[in-house]
Amino acid sequence: MTAGFGVVLTALLSNWKAVTTAIALGGAGGCILLAIVIASFVAGILTLCWLVIAIAPRYAGSDPRLNRFAWPSLARTTAAEIAQYAEKVPVEEDAWRQAIRLAVIAERKFRFTGLAVWSFATFVVLGFASVTVAVTLGG
Repeated sequence: MTAGFGVVLTALLSNWKAVTTAIALGGAGGCILLAIVIASFVAGILTLCWLVIAIAPRYAGSDPRLNRFAWPSLARTTAAEIAQYAEKVPVEEDAWRQAIRLAVIAERKFRFTGLAVWSFATFVVLGFASVTVAVTLGG
């Protein structure tokens, strides 16, 4: 998706003179083109935002309790503390807590990746529409 984003952005920028010239002609066509360009810009920004949210590592909101299967938890403890903890807490409890935590992370990543896909599709359609309209208007 990021490669495709670069391709569409390059197409828009390489035709920017035609787009701005067509907008400067004014009239209904220029206003429609301006609206398409603004909508394309918004879709591009949203795509980047959704991608960052989807891809960014998840540290905040992790379970603060010790868990023998969760690396953030293990990074904040010693081997002696883990050994004591392992004597008191069943493996199944840690496994289920970690499975639930990973499911929450996966759900969030899938949700934001889906939003990124739809905003990217919008960006592509509106980006190429803006170039097409600009060329048609004689920009």
